[in-house]
Amino acid sequence: MRYTGLLLGSILSVLALAQPALAQEEYLPKQGDVRVGVSGALDMGAGASYLNIDDFKTTSIGVGIDYFLTEAFSVNLGFLWSESDSGDQKEKITAYGFGIGYYFANPSSTSNVVPFLRVNYVGLDLGDLGLGKPSGFAVSGGAHIFIGPNASWDITLSYVSVRASGATRNGFTGGIGLSVWFR
Repeated sequence: MRYTGLLLGSILSVLALAQPALAQEEYLPKQGDVRVGVSGALDMGAGASYLNIDDFKTTSIGVGIDYFLTEAFSVNLGFLWSESDSGDQKEKITAYGFGIGYYFANPSSTSNVVPFLRVNYVGLDLGDLGLGKPSGFAVSGGAHIFIGPNASWDITLSYVSVRASGATRNGFTGGIGLSVWFR
């Protein structure tokens, strides 16, 4: 917990520096662009994490890609694998998703912020948790805050609705991440 302030301060510093005088056309999505990055929990992106506190360990690896069909529309794929170990209990979780995205890019704007909206089909395999293999959808909104023509900080908020064994579960996720753009 003592590093939380340092982490938040670092993120805010980078966001404050994310206002360079870049020309909008340098980072607007274009047909054929590919984005690889972290945006949110079920909005899957590329990344890895490891946590080890006392007797609890968890490891997660995620991979996600957006391919731009036009300047505004993209298709995306994602995969997430996570394993938790708490003493004598081990749980493995996998998630996958695919969907479409819409980017609100205004060519006449001078802002380095590009908002987006995504709709994804998501499927989960919750291992031995006894919850089956729920599937459903996620609706995500957020923004890419460009710090250079090929890199952006991403902020995402998602609504998730999945169904398994006759029961529907709804919830929200949020995320902050980093994307690399291949143009």
